[in-house]
Amino acid sequence: QIMCNGIFMSPVHRVVTNAKKERLSLGVFYVVDGETVLEPAPGLLDDKRPPRYEKFKAKDFGFSFD
Repeated sequence: QIMCNGIFMSPVHRVVTNAKKERLSLGVFYVVDGETVLEPAPGLLDDKRPPRYEKFKAKDFGFSFD
C-alpha cells in the first residue's frame, strides 16, 4: 500500500474449503536490500493526491534480510 500511496488496497481474503480436493497455498515474498528506499511511486502522486506515507529505508521497517 505504501508503493501505490493507498490507491490499491489489499482485498479481504477468505478461503472456502472443498473436502474432495486438496488445498494449495502459495507464499510470495520480496527481498530488498536494507538500503532500498521505499516510498509512494512518483507517477501516482499529484496536487490532488499528495504522499500519504513518508519514505524510509527497508532496514528501518524490517523488510531486509541483511
